[in-house]
Amino acid sequence: VEFIGSYAEDENAWPSEAVPEVAFLGRSNVGKSSMLNCLFGERAAKVRFVVSKTPGRTQLINIFSARGGAGGARELCRFADLPGYGYAKLAKEDMRAIEGFLMQYLERRAQLKLLILLVDARRDALDSDAEILDFAADMGVGFRVLVVATKVDKLSAMEAALNLARIRDGFGLPEELPLPFSAVTGQGRKEVWQYIREACEMDRRKQ
Repeated sequence: VEFIGSYAEDENAWPSEAVPEVAFLGRSNVGKSSMLNCLFGERAAKVRFVVSKTPGRTQLINIFSARGGAGGARELCRFADLPGYGYAKLAKEDMRAIEGFLMQYLERRAQLKLLILLVDARRDALDSDAEILDFAADMGVGFRVLVVATKVDKLSAMEAALNLARIRDGFGLPEELPLPFSAVTGQGRKEVWQYIREACEMDRRKQ
């Protein structure tokens, strides 16, 4: 995994290569950076996703390239670490700018094949997350959405089952979602990778 660059709202500056892209999005402090570190592990030794002590700090799109094959010669896909939203201590105008930036990316990024929306397993379905799902559904564009419930290690098995059911009902998700995930235990890691592979392989078959 190699870092490509950080990008602001000028979409003309975004990487334009026709490489399938997977985006990670969630409220500030939902555990996105921890999830990315868990997913990439030692394969990302040269790329460290920083777990910030200040939620809402990332206000750019950070894009990474995943390569494979002999000597890493083949670019398999790209990963977009999107800005967190919903952090109360950000000024309202800053929050609106970030949310507009996110909607712009979701609406106009043709390379996007899978959106991974992270929600906190300890919380009920939140309006801000529902707005993201509604926006994606209303656009009817060509990317899949995977809802992942993070921090399930902080709940007992019974608490996790009840909370996941409430989130599922709150968002109107299918039975298999949200996918439970823990950056501490690695639960859900294999399943997330399966969704990523399927989304990228579907894109290659279409080409």
